[in-house]
Amino acid sequence: MIGIVFKDVDIDLQPLTRTVKFKLVANEPAVAMEKDILYPTMELSPVENLICNENDPTFDEERWSLLRWLLSLNKDIVAKIMTSDETKFIKIVSLTTEFLLKHRIISAEEAEVILQVELNCQTKRSSVRRIHRPPVMPRFAGAIEKSWVQICHKYTISFELVCHCLELCGMRQHTELIQFDAFEFHNRMRSM
Repeated sequence: MIGIVFKDVDIDLQPLTRTVKFKLVANEPAVAMEKDILYPTMELSPVENLICNENDPTFDEERWSLLRWLLSLNKDIVAKIMTSDETKFIKIVSLTTEFLLKHRIISAEEAEVILQVELNCQTKRSSVRRIHRPPVMPRFAGAIEKSWVQICHKYTISFELVCHCLELCGMRQHTELIQFDAFEFHNRMRSM
């Protein structure tokens, strides 16, 4: 994403790499690594136009092209998701699951369960807004599976990444806060 920010800088001044620090294990020290900066391959208007003129439809095609490039998704998939009649929340869920499937982070069955959980949670949220009861602590139907915790973690991080990409492309109105129910995900995975 940093390549988008630096794309308008003079080519001779554009950095080619950046240092990234991350931890593979929480209780170990961070590892520093040099990563190449990828710059968009398509012609784009200045970043200020894409982000600051958010309501200007002139830049919409560029925004969608940039989003597809950032998420490495097929043009038809993104177009199908964004032109559907679903809520913006479900559109983000769909973009996120497509991103995770494309990069082989989750399986098709896991993506299906995520989508079922999100649709169910959205239905519950709309009915709970009318009835103000204190939340009940959900129960697991058995032991917690480590791989399912990892899937939930990867999904929530990817959801936020997709929202960040939408904001970076000047489509903040398409973003939403994540409201994923990991308890229900575990229970549905167990019943498969």
